[in-house]
Amino acid sequence: MVHSLRIKIYQLTLDEKKTGHFLKIQKLLYPETVNSLLNDIDHEKPFKVQVLAAEKCYEEIKTIVETCWSDYEYAALIAPILEVYPEFCFHHIKEKTEKPLKNGRGHHTYQRIVEWLKLADHIPGFKPENRILARELYNYKPNLPALKDELRKGGLV
Repeated sequence: MVHSLRIKIYQLTLDEKKTGHFLKIQKLLYPETVNSLLNDIDHEKPFKVQVLAAEKCYEEIKTIVETCWSDYEYAALIAPILEVYPEFCFHHIKEKTEKPLKNGRGHHTYQRIVEWLKLADHIPGFKPENRILARELYNYKPNLPALKDELRKGGLV
């Protein structure tokens, strides 16, 4: 009975991609079953990171963040390790904000940058540096009025 319930919740976890389902069976799973689950959800990086965070596998999350190419998933990937690797996270976010300014323009790009900077405000000990970075971006040359607008809306300057 317990085994069949475990299998059902495992499948539900895969189907719905909700961490709550995983947390219900986490203590009942063998390590190889957790590894199997992680392999099954490998293409769903934000959900995989949630499972890894529940397992306290922070080094694996850090590796995913380092190899992340998606700007849209970035905040969800880095959030669980902000307090575990504060220096790494701040410098990674700083690098991540600089790339779109060279390659992209527009409100959506700037909104993502503001989202990352707001996340960086939660890194222990890095809020002052983050505010300096926000001011540098605000004064970025060439002048980017839409970026300035998004930084103001985000309460970063």
